Amino acid sequence: MTETTGWKNNARNHPFIASFSGGKDSVLALYKASQVGRAIGLIVMLEEEGKRSRSHGMPPELIQAQAVSIGLPVYTAAASWTEYEHVFIDLLKNARNQGAEVLVTGDLDMPQHGCWHDEVTKKVGLKLGMPLWEMNHRDAVDEFIHLGFVTIVVTVNLSLGMTEEDLGRILTLIISKSWKSVILTLAEKGENSIRQFWMDLFSDIPSRFVNVLLFEMGNMHFYH
Repeated sequence: MTETTGWKNNARNHPFIASFSGGKDSVLALYKASQVGRAIGLIVMLEEEGKRSRSHGMPPELIQAQAVSIGLPVYTAAASWTEYEHVFIDLLKNARNQGAEVLVTGDLDMPQHGCWHDEVTKKVGLKLGMPLWEMNHRDAVDEFIHLGFVTIVVTVNLSLGMTEEDLGRILTLIISKSWKSVILTLAEKGENSIRQFWMDLFSDIPSRFVNVLLFEMGNMHFYH
């Protein structure tokens, strides 16, 4: 087995820390890795002001509620893009000192060479686990829904054919199949954000987090 093919299975029989955005891909990766390994915590990077997570712009209170509901500690820090790698590595070192042997991420499209997560885990002495690596985006969404996760759309890009009416909708197979593949691909990058709220994995998430307001930024419309 080459190092990169091991990415999909490196969490097996190992304690791991999961890079967590609260979006559908990080949730699915955490779920799949937890079936074969043991999660010891979540890493969440915040924007510089510390008020929202990077990628999906989620409030720390929601991520904390998700973590509490599954009994995992959160390793979190705020950082500018300039400081990002240094701060992320410090969090990895902390997780390693708590027993983590693998970093799990929800990436699907990482290249075999030049993968940033691969580089930083090597610096810390961890393995990289990407349970969704090279998975078809639509297949990932379908599996996510079939597993029983309930999630809502919180960001749409009108230039891709999505509409403001998509905001706040619960993601279903019918909605997923109506979207172009590019929408599902960009959702992984946070340009169309699909936020996880509940399943058995996340019990007792406070209902106040579902009450969100609309705001706009060009072609991007958001629930906030």
